[in-house]
Amino acid sequence: MEERRTSENHWTLDPSLRRYFLLASLISAAVLTLGVLLSFFWFDEAAVPLPVRVVGGVIVGLSGAVSALFLWRGMSSYWWQVDRRTHGMTLFWLLAFSVGNWVGAMLYYFFVFRRIPTSGDRNFL
Repeated sequence: MEERRTSENHWTLDPSLRRYFLLASLISAAVLTLGVLLSFFWFDEAAVPLPVRVVGGVIVGLSGAVSALFLWRGMSSYWWQVDRRTHGMTLFWLLAFSVGNWVGAMLYYFFVFRRIPTSGDRNFL
């Protein structure tokens, strides 16, 4: 018999993982902000030495990619399997996860997932 996923036992609500989701969302927000700022304010790439560009690109690329994938997988999994509180927002979040990808997952984390009480709270789902 298949166990029904409830909000109490979903893997994304593990307290240690919630800290990683916070870190992943902050890294994703920083990478997004950095990308937007760099696209608006043009700077001379030739003035930056090649090793600095390579190391900076690797650090930002790896941390951003890992954070984005982890955040997208966790938030879309929680939304798909557990979150049934916002019936009118189903299509919005489906489009956010599909079209917006990791940006949609970051928005879901900040606007929905962060507000979910932990298992130690009295008003747990």
